[in-house]
Amino acid sequence: MEGAATEYTYMTYISMAFSNHLLFLFVLIVLIISGIKGDDTDLISKECGKNFTNNDNLQANINSTIFDLVTKTSAYGFANSSHGSGSDTVYGIAECRGDVSVQTCSTCIANAAQQIQTTCWNAAESRIWYQYCFLYYNTSNFIGQADINEVGVWYSTENTTNPKVFQNTLNELSVVLWLAASDAENRKFGWGQIENHNLKNSNDETIIIYGMAQCTWDLDNSTCSHCLLNAFNIRESKCGEAAAGCYVITKSCAVRYEVNPFLFFNATAVNPPETTSSIIFGNI
Repeated sequence: MEGAATEYTYMTYISMAFSNHLLFLFVLIVLIISGIKGDDTDLISKECGKNFTNNDNLQANINSTIFDLVTKTSAYGFANSSHGSGSDTVYGIAECRGDVSVQTCSTCIANAAQQIQTTCWNAAESRIWYQYCFLYYNTSNFIGQADINEVGVWYSTENTTNPKVFQNTLNELSVVLWLAASDAENRKFGWGQIENHNLKNSNDETIIIYGMAQCTWDLDNSTCSHCLLNAFNIRESKCGEAAAGCYVITKSCAVRYEVNPFLFFNATAVNPPETTSSIIFGNI
């Protein structure tokens, strides 16, 4: 990222044992040297809970878990980690959106770690969502369990000219995205696009609908499928038939569609058939 590195103050950590924070301070120092500064323009939502005081062991386990998540997610795009024992054990997961580059993923997850450590510094449970990444830790073992509670819904104020045809076409794509994401081997990320020659914009041009669906990667296929089905139901109830775009985020999965490309890679068909409707999709 461009621009001078942000200067950070560590006075809030002085009262805690240096050894407990060495790893996380090292991460922040590396970010400063690299010129990466916190950027909250893509911050979607954040939650801090289960506040605690005077527990250096728990704070050390949180820092170690976050450090581990940043390191692994920057390398692989997703990660899980746990540190500690007994009631001070901390469990964490992190992942980036399946289409983003390694650099975008690394920057996003570093920003998420910095933000969550700065603003949730005394929280035993924290979640943070950015446009391109997600990070969550808790002292309760949540790995493999879906939380279908809604984080937020955003939809376009632009309406399509033929809502019925648009909705039928979108439903076709939604089924494909649902199956692609829930059946994915690693990242639980499905993407696709659909073109219906009966669906036109005001310029009489064929509309292409682009979409994605993603679960947190720790969910098995069945659990992911259930979470996505709930997210699609939220989309139908809150975004209506005519909205040209909609983004639904729950705590364990997300779905999105737009009539303009928003992913960082585009599906390309080789000699696509001349049919009424064609779908291109993939998953990772």
